[in-house]
Amino acid sequence: MIVFSNVAKHFDNKRVLHDVSFDLKNGDLVFLTGPSGAGKTTLLKLIYCFERPSSGKIIIDNIDISAITQGKIPQVRRKIGIVFQDFRLFTDKTVFDNVAVTLQFNGMHPQKIRGYVNELLEKVGMLKATREFPQHLSGGEQQRIVIARAMVSKPKVILADEPTGNLDDENARTIMHLLKEISLKGTTVLIATHHKDLFQGSGHRVLHLNNSIIESDYAA
Repeated sequence: MIVFSNVAKHFDNKRVLHDVSFDLKNGDLVFLTGPSGAGKTTLLKLIYCFERPSSGKIIIDNIDISAITQGKIPQVRRKIGIVFQDFRLFTDKTVFDNVAVTLQFNGMHPQKIRGYVNELLEKVGMLKATREFPQHLSGGEQQRIVIARAMVSKPKVILADEPTGNLDDENARTIMHLLKEISLKGTTVLIATHHKDLFQGSGHRVLHLNNSIIESDYAA
């Protein structure tokens, strides 16, 4: 599903990633960890085509994204859902519309949108909040909305950048449970975090970034 082959990324004269190679399969749940500034967010941006590699090759669902044209990037992004630490929800839209906005933009019939979005909100335990605005919800509730929004296009990959960074322990466990359920249904989930409590003893694979390289690749 995701293959990095000898990928490097430089910004001017600063080396952010160097000779990074790994592969993730369908349904994998993998943690990407390392100290602040290690390159975790840059690696996620490469997958989502926010950045292009300076060298090396990146394959997403059999598409070489290191070589595609700008016009084909939306085709790749439709395969990927993103869960941000800072939520990035529209404060002027209800919970329902925050999740539905992509489907509305793509012209799906309103009745189909209603059924599908309500189904997603029920899965994340937020069906009761469809008419609420994000700013009236707790951090944990907002993050569940973000996960529903990330799933709305039925992506093959979920990228989660510090998804529990602003949450208390109970809400963090809820979010991790949701992400694990998503991976069990076949979606590849890559979670960038510097919180060891999320992956220690989990049995899941951990890619540890440090000094621009993957220093270790192991099962926690």
